[in-house]
Amino acid sequence: MATAATLQPASALQYVPSAEDRLRHTLHPLANSSSISEQLPDGFPSHISSPLAWDSGEMSSKAPEWTLRLSADDITSIEDALAGFKELEIPWRDLSPKSFAVSEDLRKRLENAALGIHGAPGFVLVRGLEPRRYSIEDCIIIQAGLTSYIGSTRGYNGPSGADVLSDDIVSPTFTNKAMTMHTDLGDVVSLFTVHRGSEGGSFRLVSSATIYNKLAVSNPGVLRTLSEDFVFDTLHPEVPSYKKPLLHYHDGKVILQSFRRPFSGFGNIKRSVQLPPLSDRQVFALNELYFQAMDLSMKIDFQNGDLLLFHNMALLHSRDTYKPDENSPRHLLKMFVRSESLGWKIPPVLEDQWEELYGSRTVPHQEDFPPEPPFHAERVPYSGWAQNG
Repeated sequence: MATAATLQPASALQYVPSAEDRLRHTLHPLANSSSISEQLPDGFPSHISSPLAWDSGEMSSKAPEWTLRLSADDITSIEDALAGFKELEIPWRDLSPKSFAVSEDLRKRLENAALGIHGAPGFVLVRGLEPRRYSIEDCIIIQAGLTSYIGSTRGYNGPSGADVLSDDIVSPTFTNKAMTMHTDLGDVVSLFTVHRGSEGGSFRLVSSATIYNKLAVSNPGVLRTLSEDFVFDTLHPEVPSYKKPLLHYHDGKVILQSFRRPFSGFGNIKRSVQLPPLSDRQVFALNELYFQAMDLSMKIDFQNGDLLLFHNMALLHSRDTYKPDENSPRHLLKMFVRSESLGWKIPPVLEDQWEELYGSRTVPHQEDFPPEPPFHAERVPYSGWAQNG
């Protein structure tokens, strides 16, 4: 076992910290620092009193409260909505509650789910669909149709500048390797499980407010560091680096973002040596955030047909490693949506990224839903805003 005497200093941030990294982290001087720089960032609350600050064990035990189980009548309603939309012969970009009309009862439950996603607990799991009954195109229409009740504005999620759909197949989102605790960009993330795969791949969620409250007591200096600028590497030579903080306080809400890939690289794609290296304080803060998030997280094991919708500005998420199986490949579909009526106000420093995500980057109002993954299996997908953890 590694000890304080045998541990070597870390040279750089690791995408997935090892057990040795964690031991080294606990022995770091900043773990017990009490200097003035270890205080909360100016103007930030000392505690977040909100139902969003939930305990993972308690939340796991309340699964019936955050699971919207579809009845046989609900399934019939969804299939009728699917058939009705296809009969309209209109572009998929026009998928909305009006063109994908479910029963009144299901509509009310979805609208109530939207309130819970934008309030507390910040997520809902829609369960009961059987994707094997549908083509991949029909799965996409069903996902987009149901998700439109949560948010009407879809984000551009793929590399073409118009794609609103991403197949969770390429690095790290698109490999079987673990995805560290992170946030994406955008408001609500919609994940539809076409096929969960054969083994592993548990999904994890954790409340940002819970992490914040824990750090505010145990190590407020981490929050101060996260509220200061980090230099992001986009990992694409044609897309310039930029500076932004990871912790924001805007309109009475704390927004905690978590990325590691722009600072650690992933696989063969390394952070540019032309960019300033992370400071020791920044590496410590990112690792502390990661370890706290993992310790405080809850697990969800997807079933085929699960539709998970969660508020990306209120929750962090990750995925455990899974065992690849050519006969039973894992296949998830991802969309980003925003509700113009329920969506949180965006901090000014993030407005450019939200505009790039939700604004029109090609033909006005064009949206592409590629049914086949547009990525090479070993390549990080191109996008100026997609951090992917």
